[in-house]
Amino acid sequence: MTSRKGKQSKASYQASANYRYAAGESAIRYQSGTNYALYSANSSGSLVAHQAGITLGPTLGDTNALVYSKKHPNATIPEQVDVVTDSRGYAIIPNLIPYQVNVVNDEIGQEREFGEPANEVVKVPTLGALSYYELLN
Repeated sequence: MTSRKGKQSKASYQASANYRYAAGESAIRYQSGTNYALYSANSSGSLVAHQAGITLGPTLGDTNALVYSKKHPNATIPEQVDVVTDSRGYAIIPNLIPYQVNVVNDEIGQEREFGEPANEVVKVPTLGALSYYELLN
């Protein structure tokens, strides 16, 4: 803050915080100056209603998946950034590749015996689809 020739100087302050998590992103912001203060909050993500309830997830892309892994609640889905199953085992995967093979699994660092099949589902979704992947193991 500076002052010149007896005039009061103008100062402004601002602060912000952003957080990204499995169910989306949130941000808060504060800004103040002479005679004003501004507060704002923002949240983005997705909400998918399905037969078992509602699942929150990141912002959807053009082709997406709803994944159900009964035996792995609160687990990270391999090869997906910030995708975690909720307490019931559901997760939303955004941005699958349409018209190409998409493999979803929940190996989660498990050791498998030689020849034991991996717990994975392979699908070829269309553009705009919300595919359902149910992992059985």
